[in-house]
Amino acid sequence: MKKVIGILIFVISLFSLSGCAFIDAQIRAKNTPPSSIEIEGEEYVTGFYNNLFAVGVSYREPETCLFTKSPYSWWHLEDELFDMYCCEHVDSMWWHPTLYCKKSQVEEVKNYYLDIENYDYYIGLYGGEPIQLPDDLDRTDAENAISLILKDDSYRRKTLRRVTYNITINDYERFIFYRKSKDGLFTTVHESLIYYQNNIYLMNYEDGSKNVTHLYIPPERLNEYLCSLT
Repeated sequence: MKKVIGILIFVISLFSLSGCAFIDAQIRAKNTPPSSIEIEGEEYVTGFYNNLFAVGVSYREPETCLFTKSPYSWWHLEDELFDMYCCEHVDSMWWHPTLYCKKSQVEEVKNYYLDIENYDYYIGLYGGEPIQLPDDLDRTDAENAISLILKDDSYRRKTLRRVTYNITINDYERFIFYRKSKDGLFTTVHESLIYYQNNIYLMNYEDGSKNVTHLYIPPERLNEYLCSLT
């Protein structure tokens, strides 16, 4: 009986989490953050960080915000390289704020986050503690790898060869390779890469019912480069 109750609690928890994520997505779909806002006579804009994710802004309690302009609360980011604010929906169940910089600084900000010299590179097992790679790594190869990781599945289907193995998640290792801005604010996506039989693959999908996994093979040079980092 205890085992049954435990399973029921686990299932209910999964439904609760997925339900929260769905509700949060609906909130954001109906209330897109503004592209700009005027604060104390200055205009601030977002949209300057493209494929990057804002991970360096720690959670703020709602009551600590500078002001609320429905339906968003706003905070000023202290001790940053640029004059920035962030906002979060007042009803959001997850903390993933939108960042804004002063419009008069936007070109300077864009150039800073486009410059790969302003990033550190990391590698590590998926779910583990990543290791910062040395500054003298080959940034051209690193950026080629990052660029491929950022490509969507439609690009991969058109340009990469797909292979299928009779393996499941227990048969291979997963790791992540990404870069993070030196100011700690932004990172590229942490997509898991597959390491199997001395090769690197990008995940297509796993068919658990048939115990098979479909993978994409990166170009040979990138495969060798990523393998050399593992």
